[in-house]
Amino acid sequence: MDLEAALSAALIVLVLASFPAVVWFFYFRRAMIRRIAGVARTLEETLRPRDKRYWYLGYLVGFRARYWVNRGPIKAVNAMYVIPPYHVFFYLPVIILGRRRERLDIAVELRERMQVNGEAHIINTRDRAAKLSFRRDVRDPSKLRTAKLRLGDVEVEAYYSGDGSILDFARSLAADLSRRARLLRVTLDGGRKVLYASVNPDPGEPVDGVVEAVISAAERLGGRP
Repeated sequence: MDLEAALSAALIVLVLASFPAVVWFFYFRRAMIRRIAGVARTLEETLRPRDKRYWYLGYLVGFRARYWVNRGPIKAVNAMYVIPPYHVFFYLPVIILGRRRERLDIAVELRERMQVNGEAHIINTRDRAAKLSFRRDVRDPSKLRTAKLRLGDVEVEAYYSGDGSILDFARSLAADLSRRARLLRVTLDGGRKVLYASVNPDPGEPVDGVVEAVISAAERLGGRP
């Protein structure tokens, strides 16, 4: 076979191989748009914000959002949702081998002091991103007490201060979230009056349980009557 014939054959193979990728793209594009819109709708229906603002992270990547709530002890909620590029057919090996997953981060800002003192951080030791984010946010973990805990079949590391009551609250929230999604991190920071949770939701599954668990914990933590 001469070079011209080989190139023609290769071109035909590439064209035929591209057909599934095109079908895949349009199917998953619709599915991902519905998923992103569904997560945003769940946040809005749960929080019922008086105002909101979105920042889109890129085409079919996800979004960051801030919701001004002013309800009970909650002042505002920041959220970030990202989704792997399932619509890119030839990127699937990277998603599988890299174990890329959907991610939902929720940070709740409280008006007043928390009902427990100090700070507590629970980190999924199997997740590199969770450990990196913890190290970024907590400059000197050596000043905190440490403990190893198990939530189901997952081992987590805990860093905390105070008499341990804030760790008990964080562990309760982490256990609740781990039953609903893959837990990455839970942080309660009394000094900054912030509750933060990060999870990998199951693909396509509703996130309302995760959002409600975080908001309910924030309301209890802030002492809502």
